[in-house]
Amino acid sequence: MQHNFISERLRQLFNESYLNNTAKELGFCRRLRAIQPLPLLTSLVSAMGEASVDSIATLHRSFNGIGMDATLNVAYKPFHNQLRKKEFALFTQRVTCRAMALLRTPFKQALPAKLSQFKDILIQDGSSVVLHPELAEIYPNRFVLPSPA
Repeated sequence: MQHNFISERLRQLFNESYLNNTAKELGFCRRLRAIQPLPLLTSLVSAMGEASVDSIATLHRSFNGIGMDATLNVAYKPFHNQLRKKEFALFTQRVTCRAMALLRTPFKQALPAKLSQFKDILIQDGSSVVLHPELAEIYPNRFVLPSPA
């Protein structure tokens, strides 16, 4: 049951017509040429899912490797130009928000009344910030090392 839910949601997310329309609407792709939204998004998700990505060249190699047409290889410069567009950031933001909405599973446990004032939490960050040591009395760290605050 859960497998079918996820498969269906991923099909909805990676829907070619939705991605093409969204890319055109946001101005990311005016014409569908060598770098199309579906292969680009698929290669980005694949590259970031399988290994650490330390450069755009890694994403470029992944894009050229995932292409359906073996004779079509996109050069680095056009690929880089697509990624540096501000519309690309808007496109990936829209697709990410849609992915979060589609893959969200309903919370089955009733929440305490004191939490009813909050809306859905979409993401949680567990990173820590080091403060000046003189703030240790006001903001104690959960660990003494490396920083008391």
